[in-house]
Amino acid sequence: LRLTASWSDPQAPFEFQFVNPENRYYNWKSDSSLHSQPDNTVATEEFVIDDALPGNWLVNVRYIGDEKVGLIPPYLKYTLYKNYGTVDETKTVKLVRLDDQLQKVTLDAFTYSK
Repeated sequence: LRLTASWSDPQAPFEFQFVNPENRYYNWKSDSSLHSQPDNTVATEEFVIDDALPGNWLVNVRYIGDEKVGLIPPYLKYTLYKNYGTVDETKTVKLVRLDDQLQKVTLDAFTYSK
């Protein structure tokens, strides 16, 4: 599996949460990637899930900024590639308005198998 996320405002603070089949989770915050980018213009992140626990996974998202800041709302484009790099590859694309996600919501659920 490969997951990419691109967002319209590089300064938009949000959090991804990956939940594995054992209900263990990994949190990733968009502002942590900004510190590693010297020009702060990159608004894309890639996650690869390989050699992971088989079973049902969740991807949650939560906007952690002020929803009243800015005239243009921030958007997140989320792409999930299943069977990435094979002839059976499928791609699912979703577009989400980030500042509407003030509570943690499930962006996607999928089953991973080895």
